[in-house]
Amino acid sequence: MRVAENQVTFRRANEQIEEQVQVLGDELTVRFIPFLCECSERRCTKVIRLTIDEYEDIRSGSRRFAVLPGHENDSERLLSRNDRFSLVEKVGEAGRIAAEMNKR
Repeated sequence: MRVAENQVTFRRANEQIEEQVQVLGDELTVRFIPFLCECSERRCTKVIRLTIDEYEDIRSGSRRFAVLPGHENDSERLLSRNDRFSLVEKVGEAGRIAAEMNKR
């Protein structure tokens, strides 16, 4: 499914952001790191601010993605939401594809 593939592309970009944050380590002086919204909209360029711990929690599930509130879609189940982001889980065929494309 194209939707899952789009979200995995955003996830890969966020993995690179996280790698750079890890390289900076103690030099990093901000708490919230800008990550890309991992929604299914190919043209979305919105930013979500997450802590590293929040990002790691999201990535603990191969079908889980961080999206801006309101960017959820029908191929996802809402797991939680706060004022900065929604945590969604891909279901059905989209979930299977997301899990298969997971690098971790």
